[in-house]
Amino acid sequence: QIRGFHAILFVEWAAAVSQENQELEDFLYQRFPPALKTASDAWIATKPLVNPDAPSSPFVMSEYVLEEDDLAEQWQATAEAELAKANQADETSDRYVLLTVLFASVLFFGGIAGKFQSQIIDMAMLVIGSIIFLAGLGILLTFPMQ
Repeated sequence: QIRGFHAILFVEWAAAVSQENQELEDFLYQRFPPALKTASDAWIATKPLVNPDAPSSPFVMSEYVLEEDDLAEQWQATAEAELAKANQADETSDRYVLLTVLFASVLFFGGIAGKFQSQIIDMAMLVIGSIIFLAGLGILLTFPMQ
């Protein structure tokens, strides 16, 4: 938005210059923000109307520096750091969901263990549930403690 405002102000100033309206030109130039004024002065010094190697506008010059750009970079770095934390938290929550499913299956196998007529099948359900429980417990113990 700031760049847009600066561009509009500069275009209006350039129009006043081309129309040779000195009063409007001075009025607008006095209202240039410091970043635009510095860049415009440097751009005018390159004689853009006669120098084909001059930059196309003051906005592409190194003198045009907005304080907000530095602030935006700082916020971008903060956002990237927070995103990394959020991704780590998401990964941790995914692991806990997996454990929830594993332990729910332990309850399922334990619950159906006594429902069969064959003791071999009942015992197999208990063994399967126990193996899944031990696997889930092993996975749980690998999680970081905080």
